[in-house]
Amino acid sequence: MAIDYGDKRVGIAISDELCSIAQGHSVIDAENENFLIESILKLIREYDIGRIVIGLPRNMDGSCGFQSQKVLKFKDSIAAQIEIPVELLDERLTTIQARKISIQQGVKKRKRKSLMDVISAALILENYLSIFENKNNSL
Repeated sequence: MAIDYGDKRVGIAISDELCSIAQGHSVIDAENENFLIESILKLIREYDIGRIVIGLPRNMDGSCGFQSQKVLKFKDSIAAQIEIPVELLDERLTTIQARKISIQQGVKKRKRKSLMDVISAALILENYLSIFENKNNSL
């Protein structure tokens, strides 16, 4: 499962059982952290999730900014409540990619924000799965 964490919305993506295809799943309201964590815990049980990857927003020079600190705090909150690995993955430029994809798909501007969160989560998961596959192929 991948999470694109934001102050208002959190995008969720889930892979298939073979961990080869990333699919956008949903958007969860992030303004109530208890609701957010309970929703994620429910998805973990429902889909038998074995690992979570959270997008870590970095500045273009690689440094961490204010939003990165929020993501790190969220990671600690969720990791304390589950027994599966929670990892971070650099998510630079996923929002730009998600915006381009949503425009190409003809999504109207008012619906674009929530769709971009799901697409961003799917891009994070796709990147993670690609890295995971490359590691396994090099063993």
